[in-house]
Amino acid sequence: MLRRVDQVAKQVLEIVPEQSILHTQISQFIEDLWNQAPETLYSSYNWTKFTNVLNTYGLDDKFDQSLINQIHQIVAGSKS
Repeated sequence: MLRRVDQVAKQVLEIVPEQSILHTQISQFIEDLWNQAPETLYSSYNWTKFTNVLNTYGLDDKFDQSLINQIHQIVAGSKS
């Protein structure tokens, strides 16, 4: 089942601490999607951009392993 990247990004945003750079970067990613055609929200192009944000800002020592695991579960679709 295909999922919209903006919906997944919003789910991740809900659990990331607001004061973190990851929260800021995900918010910016979501804002940048405002003028995308609906079908591109399912595209690998936008999914790659989102996973790059997660890999760049979300896998550092500032987050505990349980938060990282929750993010992985949301992105993988095993947690709604």
